[in-house]
Amino acid sequence: MVTEPFLTLTDLTALEAALDQSHGQPILIFKHSATCGISAQAHHELAQWHSRQGQPIQAFLIHVRRHREVSDAVADRFRIRHESPQVLLVEGGAVQWHGSHWHVNGREVQQALDSLATA
Repeated sequence: MVTEPFLTLTDLTALEAALDQSHGQPILIFKHSATCGISAQAHHELAQWHSRQGQPIQAFLIHVRRHREVSDAVADRFRIRHESPQVLLVEGGAVQWHGSHWHVNGREVQQALDSLATA
């Protein structure tokens, strides 16, 4: 059984705290819509990938319908058009990689993390 690896961001204060963490290590932000089949599949895939990590990355979840203000703040701050599902890899307060729809999967996130490690 895969446990829920994400901490849910419900307000702008929590978002700022999460982004502050990215100055010490990369973080993952997953924008999820519970009413979207692609998003449900992406959520499951990312949860499985995260559970296999030896030293898992801190992962955050934004329920885009329930926490629209937080979702919009991410789009505005990073100037990345909102999509769902969407994943952002943030390091040093800046998005280093992002993907949406079928690009939200463990393989692509891992490749992005590996690229950060070798940069």
